[in-house]
Amino acid sequence: MRLIKRLIKNARMVLFFLATVQLCAYSQKCSSGKSLLFYKFDSSFDEYTDPGFLNNFLAMLKAPLEETGYCLTKLDSSVLKDSTRFGNLVMLFRMELWPMEDEKEAITVSINLLKISELLENKAIPLENALVSLSFDPAELSTFEGVLIKKILENLRMHYVCHLRIQSSPSGVKLRTESGLEALTPLEWILPVGDLKISGEYPGYEPVKQTIDIKEPGTHTYFLQLRKKQFYHSKWIYPAAVFGVGAAAGFICERYFYKQYDGLGKTDYLERPDIFSTTYTKAKAFQIVGIASSITSGLFLSFTFIF
Repeated sequence: MRLIKRLIKNARMVLFFLATVQLCAYSQKCSSGKSLLFYKFDSSFDEYTDPGFLNNFLAMLKAPLEETGYCLTKLDSSVLKDSTRFGNLVMLFRMELWPMEDEKEAITVSINLLKISELLENKAIPLENALVSLSFDPAELSTFEGVLIKKILENLRMHYVCHLRIQSSPSGVKLRTESGLEALTPLEWILPVGDLKISGEYPGYEPVKQTIDIKEPGTHTYFLQLRKKQFYHSKWIYPAAVFGVGAAAGFICERYFYKQYDGLGKTDYLERPDIFSTTYTKAKAFQIVGIASSITSGLFLSFTFIF
């Protein structure tokens, strides 16, 4: 009985691990800086094309898509459950057979591009809004691949890809994006439209974080002005100031009690002999407080030049 329970527990752990791997697999296929572009073929492609058509077509499409900033990735059930991917685009491919004149038939390929969140709404997808819609003779399937890829790339570049230029003062700022792009300004990137979160660093200047909202395709130019790093902007200046005030108070009190100690005379020794040790102890204690606070204040002050 214990053995069965242990086997069930191990099986659950294996299933959980496999599900996690499946969920993350699609995001590991892309090189840094690329945006996931999912695809899905309906069953009509199996009916109207040869067995090796899809693999060959995807292999031809992947490299030129990466040049536009997209990474072609198969849509699976794990993606549909990942809310962080609802804003990603998905290409839906379908084929339809249409009768033509002279008793001939033509195949129409339509490709719709929409967000995953829109796909989950299960709304009807109108053909007139297709990214690409082309018809061809079934006998021309081998030459049709190149034409279809060309139209996909042309329409993506026209409506979903931008040319981003970023300049800065000073030049040479190291910029990074959440997707993994990294370069020094001035720079030029070919990117999908949408929000682009960047962060930049340059020695002696305040780090910069900014979101660039690119709503339209085309060429966009942005200028970043960095501020010089000043130590009083650092959060460490506050404890440095507090301990600095403490050091000043400590040395003032030390001087006060040492002055009292030096003013003690024979009368004090005869009437209040304990006042000598008490006054000296207080002066020594405030001296230690002043020294310790000075060291601590200096330490925090040095942090303001580093952080």
